[in-house]
Amino acid sequence: MTGMIVPLRWTMFQPYSWLAVIAMVALVAVTIWRMEPDESLEPDPAVFDEEPVPDPPQGPQTFAERLENLWILNVLVFAAGITYFVLSGFALNISSMIMLFTVTSALLHGTPIRFIRAFSGAAKVSGPLLLQYPLYGGIAGLLGYLPAGSGRALQTVLAEALVRGADQYTLPFLTFVGSVVISLFVPSGGGHWAVQGPIAVGSALAIDQHSAAYLGLISMSVAVGEGVANIIQPFWLLPVLAIAKLNVRQMMGFTVIAFLIGFAVSGAAVLVAPHVL
Repeated sequence: MTGMIVPLRWTMFQPYSWLAVIAMVALVAVTIWRMEPDESLEPDPAVFDEEPVPDPPQGPQTFAERLENLWILNVLVFAAGITYFVLSGFALNISSMIMLFTVTSALLHGTPIRFIRAFSGAAKVSGPLLLQYPLYGGIAGLLGYLPAGSGRALQTVLAEALVRGADQYTLPFLTFVGSVVISLFVPSGGGHWAVQGPIAVGSALAIDQHSAAYLGLISMSVAVGEGVANIIQPFWLLPVLAIAKLNVRQMMGFTVIAFLIGFAVSGAAVLVAPHVL
């Protein structure tokens, strides 16, 4: 669309980018520290009360009981997975990563039954978020659906409506706002750029802004909006929640405040940036 490649020095390493990150980190850290509750948050018993491990069965074991406590099965599964990974030429993709995590987890848990119990316990933590994925898929389908007789999807209509009437000074901010709105419905970085990226860049070209600096700013407006919106959807918090033994709903109040700070700081950055480029 532009006939050029915009280097990182015009995107991530611009002052409006890294100064905003520093300001966000400082403000969020101080705010969350001041929000510290008087009493420590208690682990959610509905999620983290571990069920007692049943005692080994007394007397003769059934064939199924012997299998589920047979460590060699986990070793064989791990060996098969690693062999496949080597024969595939060490191909790294979504499927191979899932496979490697699964077979390695099985090996580290020792026996099949221990792996199954750990997996079931972990699902209690991630369950509230996993439930959202089919809903996100449906929303993404609705946003991308092309009705009969119409040449534009709903997501395109929304993005174009947000930047309509913008000039060179307001386009980055409106693009940022549009990015936040779209990300709240479709929290996917790659799919998000495929939706909004061409519209944002096309809008910049339409108002005769062809410089690498301005195109970098427009690109960062999309990226920063998506990142800010992800603060309120804490998929990235799952490992920390598991360590702290807290549930997602116990953290949402903190993430909402962090989102508001991020929106204010990043919004101000992309609003001021066109005046200093």
